[in-house]
Amino acid sequence: MKQKTETFLFLVYFAVIALLSVSSCTYISTKSLYHTFENENINVGFLPGSVIVDSVSQKRHIKGLFYKGGEKLIVIFHGNYGTVNSELLAAKQFVAKNYSVLVPEYPGFGMSKSYDATEKNIYADCASLIRSIQKEFNFSSKNTVLYGRSLGAAVAIEMAIQNLGGQLILTTPFTSMNDMFVFNGAPSLFVSLINNQHYDNLEKAKKITMPTLIIATDKDRIVPSKMAKVLDQNFANSTLTVIHSKSHGAIYNYFTKDTWSKILNFQ
Repeated sequence: MKQKTETFLFLVYFAVIALLSVSSCTYISTKSLYHTFENENINVGFLPGSVIVDSVSQKRHIKGLFYKGGEKLIVIFHGNYGTVNSELLAAKQFVAKNYSVLVPEYPGFGMSKSYDATEKNIYADCASLIRSIQKEFNFSSKNTVLYGRSLGAAVAIEMAIQNLGGQLILTTPFTSMNDMFVFNGAPSLFVSLINNQHYDNLEKAKKITMPTLIIATDKDRIVPSKMAKVLDQNFANSTLTVIHSKSHGAIYNYFTKDTWSKILNFQ
C-alpha cells in the first residue's frame, strides 16, 4: 500500500512539474513572438484630417488612426514588426480613392504598449474599435473592407469570422502560427505543446465566403508564398496575385500601379 501511495505521489509531482514547465514555455513563447515598439506615437500629420480614436475593451484603451472620407470603410491591420505608422502608405492610397480609413493599434504595440500582446487581446480590441467606428459613423459590415498584412492578415481573417466586413484583402498571409514555427525549424510536436498563439488562418478560411484577394511574393523569406496558395485553395471565393519580390517587411516598395489597382478596385 505504501509503495502504491509513493508511486501515486510521484506521478502527481511529475504531472505538476510537467504542467509548470509547459506553462513556463508557453509564457516565454508568447513573449518572444511579438516584436513590439516602444510607445511610438501615431503620425497623424501623414494623413491631414485624420484623428486618433479610442475604444475601451476589457478595461484596455485601444487606439487607432481614423480618417473620415467616403461611405466605404477600409480597416487596415499592420504586421508583427510594425505599428499604425507602418500602414500609412497604404492608408494614403485608400484615402485618394475616397475611402474612410481605420488603422487599429494592437495591445502591446505603439501607443498601446502598456497592455499585453496576445492573440485574444488583439482580436478583442480590434473588434471593439471597429464596432465603435461603424456605429458612430454608420458604416455597415457590407461596406467595410478588411485589409491585413502578415500578422495583420490573421487579424483581418478573424474580423471576417466575426462578420465585421464584407470584403477581405490579405497581403503575405500565413496558414497558422504553428506552421510558421515549423517553417523556421521548430519540431512540430514541441510547437503544439508550447504555442498558444494559434492564428489558425487555414481553418478559418474554410468558413469564409466573402470575396477575398490574396497578395503574396514569390521569394518571401519570412512567409513562404506556398502558404498563400494553400489559403487560396481553401477560401470559397478568393483571388491570388503573386508579385516578384524577396522582401516581406518592405513589400510596398514592390507594389506596382497594377498591384495597387487590383487592391483599390477589389469588390
